[in-house]
Amino acid sequence: VKVIRGCKEVYARDQLSADYTFKISGRKPVLTTDVAFALPYTKREHSNNIVSIGFNPSGLLWNGGYTGDNQFGLTVDYQRYCREVIKSLLKKYKVFLIPHVLSYQTQNVDNDLIAVRALKKEFPALDLIDDFTTPMEVKSHIAGMDGFIAARMHAAIGAFSANIACVPFSYSRKFEGLFDSLGYGRVIHGCSDNTDSAIEKTLEWIDKHTELKNEVIACNGLASEKTNLLKDNLETLLYGGEGN
Repeated sequence: VKVIRGCKEVYARDQLSADYTFKISGRKPVLTTDVAFALPYTKREHSNNIVSIGFNPSGLLWNGGYTGDNQFGLTVDYQRYCREVIKSLLKKYKVFLIPHVLSYQTQNVDNDLIAVRALKKEFPALDLIDDFTTPMEVKSHIAGMDGFIAARMHAAIGAFSANIACVPFSYSRKFEGLFDSLGYGRVIHGCSDNTDSAIEKTLEWIDKHTELKNEVIACNGLASEKTNLLKDNLETLLYGGEGN
């Protein structure tokens, strides 16, 4: 709170965060969106005339959180969700596993490779994309998909901001806060949906990936406005009004 009150300006990426910031500090933030929407990328095509679906599993959720005992209070059996969704997707699409938190120290519970390797072993037909070292590179891979399912919020933002049909899997209010602020409702609520419902909705929405893409494009118009607001505000703050 002391840091917030001492800042020259305060920004919030969604209304929930803005309201909470005001509640604890008395500072009214500039309402914008996540800076990851502005991350550059080069679209990489992965197939011709084959629908490609990216699946981003979270090692953190796979392992039950940092405590290993369902730390986030999921009502969805996350491992079963991943397996059932992938099993169904492979019957129709080319499916790519794309990690987001990537570490070759496998004892790290936050490491997506733990989930990726378990799923790849169980479903050998899955393609794996892990040949990247920067956020821009992985976003470029994601941008080549027709649909994307993500339990890491910034992986979801990578797809969303590249106008890819996206199904985020939420485990905290940060998902709802961000995507609600953009008017996007195709979010799996991992802490309130049941497992069967989460699986059913995910598959139903991905099957409508063309329709979903149009919704994403419409919502990205608002995201672009919010991103431009942030850029303009920072430019004024850093260079304007003081003779610089």
